Amino acid sequence: MKKILGLLICMSLLGINYSCTDDFDDTNKNPNKIYDAQPEYVFPGIVYKTMNNYARMNYRLLSVFSQYVVNWVEQKDTEDMSSYFEGFYVNSLKDLKKLEDGYVGKEGFENTGNMVMTRKAYIYYIMVSSFGGVPMSEANPSSIQVGYKYDTEEEIYVTILDILDKVVDTFDENGDKLVHDPLFRDSSGKSDISKWRKFANSLRLNIALVIQNMDSQLAEQQIRKALTGGNENNLIASVDDIAKFKYGVDINTDASFYYRDFLNQMDAGTNTNWSIYPAMGHNFFLYMKSYSDPRLPKFVQRAEGTEMAMINNDTLTRVNPDATHLRDSIIVRYGLPYVPRKDFKIEPVGWIVGTDPSSPTGDKYRSPYSDIVIGRNECFVHRDYLKADAEIVLINWAEVCFMKAEVAIKYPGIVSGTAQQYYEEGIRASMKQYGVSDSEITAYMNMPGVKWNTNGKGYWEYRHFFRADIKGEGGDSNHLEQIYKQWYIADFFNGHAGWTLERRTRAINFPPHFYNGSSSEGGNGVCDFMQERLLYPMDEQSYNITGYKQAVADLQANSPAPNPARSGDNFYTLLQIATPQPDGGDLTKWLSGEIIFDGGFIRNWYGKTMEEVTQTVGATNEAELKDIIRYELMSVRSTYDPVTGEQYVYDSETGTYIPKN
Repeated sequence: MKKILGLLICMSLLGINYSCTDDFDDTNKNPNKIYDAQPEYVFPGIVYKTMNNYARMNYRLLSVFSQYVVNWVEQKDTEDMSSYFEGFYVNSLKDLKKLEDGYVGKEGFENTGNMVMTRKAYIYYIMVSSFGGVPMSEANPSSIQVGYKYDTEEEIYVTILDILDKVVDTFDENGDKLVHDPLFRDSSGKSDISKWRKFANSLRLNIALVIQNMDSQLAEQQIRKALTGGNENNLIASVDDIAKFKYGVDINTDASFYYRDFLNQMDAGTNTNWSIYPAMGHNFFLYMKSYSDPRLPKFVQRAEGTEMAMINNDTLTRVNPDATHLRDSIIVRYGLPYVPRKDFKIEPVGWIVGTDPSSPTGDKYRSPYSDIVIGRNECFVHRDYLKADAEIVLINWAEVCFMKAEVAIKYPGIVSGTAQQYYEEGIRASMKQYGVSDSEITAYMNMPGVKWNTNGKGYWEYRHFFRADIKGEGGDSNHLEQIYKQWYIADFFNGHAGWTLERRTRAINFPPHFYNGSSSEGGNGVCDFMQERLLYPMDEQSYNITGYKQAVADLQANSPAPNPARSGDNFYTLLQIATPQPDGGDLTKWLSGEIIFDGGFIRNWYGKTMEEVTQTVGATNEAELKDIIRYELMSVRSTYDPVTGEQYVYDSETGTYIPKN
């Protein structure tokens, strides 16, 4: 089923008692009911298939675009997106339309209909914010038609917000429930209607903030609806409320896409190509390391023992073992528990590696990645995200807190609290989601740059292109930077959420992606910013040419940054929800220059002194470090008086240390 025309015709055949799949069982039906599909049996399958399609997009595209991770996928301008359209239209929306026809507006099934429509709104939100305009109003025709139109971005957002308006107002906690709810269950396993309403209203608030650049009036209208008139109580507000889907453990029926696609093969040893395993990207990692983020071991797997990520040379100080009033400056070697995966292109075309001024022989700067080999040694995404019964978060508690923080700044008077209160609540919410202790939360929230209205200086990117600073001091624009950066961190591995947040705010402002090659999308042969959208399926150019051409024309006409490459259907045309790229998208400054390799992000990992290292690692003495972090003393550089700074040397005749001069 490769042709999108075929997909939509397949949907239309549902209206004349044919189906392209056998999702609906003819047994166990009440002949007095007007419906064909029982939601208890169909709806969970729709949700499962939708989340599988999203997980595949997240792994191959979205988590890379958002720069949460790096895996074997680089930017591609040739990948056909037909499979993702099929995943949504055939595997999800076709069956969802069957339920919509059978239950929406039917007495006694008000909640069931609302669940169906909430799911429809969610799917179309993912699609419109990824592709731009897509087929919606003509996507599920009741009769066969040759062509079908692509609804515009504006039309789709208006429609899904209208859907969410209605469901939030009409969910009834005393009404009908699904016996086996795939998303929000009460203690008996039935639908938790309160959580459904909270998800729908939180989704509405999220979409309203997303469309601010497209339609500020509609955005504010929907923000007010979501946060007033009693709906301020219908928002995700605890760990228990988090909107998420949980897979099962059976690899043949309900295990996660990630587990079935590659993790089980890794475990079995049948696939040892670890480059396909998603690992935390370098730029995102800088925020983790710069601010001692306690979520790091929750986000990625810690490497220990012989699996430690990298054996690193470092300079420390310690008490001289023979003269305790003096200190030694020593060169040591030890293993690191985490090293992020680098960008694929260490040295972009047109750039030269600078001369290291600290080198006595005038050597070039040396990349800190020179000794790292891809294997079981990088910041691999934590197994909890990839295991058979993994969870996929749709909207988390922290996001809602940060949404309210943004509203408090941009729309004074709508929410009762301050931006600072919601910002701090958002950080705590994310930490609680991952089981971080109260003491760790307090320490993190007192870090400069994390603490409200403060600036933080982060580590440099390893090529000196970017530094993970946080500018939080001095007014609303910097307060928004703090909010957006913490929001972005809290969405780790939810590629669509992070990608969308960055496209609409440009708060993270990562450097471009270097690919050192040609691009049919309009790049300069050296680099380009990460993708702004997904391409339409290639088959649309042959089988729905009128609809396709109109979709591309609408995209270009309404984009804040049109791009003529590939006849207008390209990765780099901004959607209407986006803020233009910094400097107007000018990449000139990235075409050439001098690389200053910077290894600060791995320097003094456990501390600058032996006392700090032993305390951080949990050792009682220097000898124990060998077993814990593979510690090795390489050499003693110098011995000095810590009070005066005067250097000392060992006098073999007297067996004592004497001043060097």
